[in-house]
Amino acid sequence: MRHSVHRVLAAAAAILLLAAASGTALAADEPVLHGIVIGADGKPFTVEEARLTLSAPDDGGVIATKFEVADDGSFEVPLMPWGTIAAPAEVRLTVTGVVTTVVLADDGCSQQFAPVAESTFPVTLAGGAEPAPIQLVAHERLVDTVCGGLATPSITLPPTDGFGASGSGPMTAAQAAYAASVGALTLLSVAIQIDAGLELAALAIR
Repeated sequence: MRHSVHRVLAAAAAILLLAAASGTALAADEPVLHGIVIGADGKPFTVEEARLTLSAPDDGGVIATKFEVADDGSFEVPLMPWGTIAAPAEVRLTVTGVVTTVVLADDGCSQQFAPVAESTFPVTLAGGAEPAPIQLVAHERLVDTVCGGLATPSITLPPTDGFGASGSGPMTAAQAAYAASVGALTLLSVAIQIDAGLELAALAIR
């Protein structure tokens, strides 16, 4: 019994190593989108939230993720190698700054304005190409209307954070590696619990 548990532990550890190696190799091959976002005055601004949505061609899947914007407005986001010349993928970027202006309306509601930059463009990354750098320019836009303490957002952003795919397309290599890691960790946890139980049983018998 103990030998079986040890074999399970060894197998789980091997799966974890393979998943980590797959993830590392994928990260090294990922195309990276570099860009900068500035305000209408040509200067960077404080960013509240930045999101990217990557849609594969032919409804092959969608990935939505948040990303960080540096103080100077620069950013970089790794992408999946999706899209060909015949069937490009699509990138959508939305960068929203902190609220800069609040206007009190006649009905007692307050309207909140913030700099918002958006861009949607095709990419062809399946052949190992890198996406062209991009510059976004934000303009003041109504982002919230607050009435009686309740906010009504006027911008709808993609709801999924991190690596999450929807659609009918096949699982990507990154998602497969992640799933293998989760499965291995679950298996490892169960095996450790069994091993601990056997140790306690052996001590009780003694």
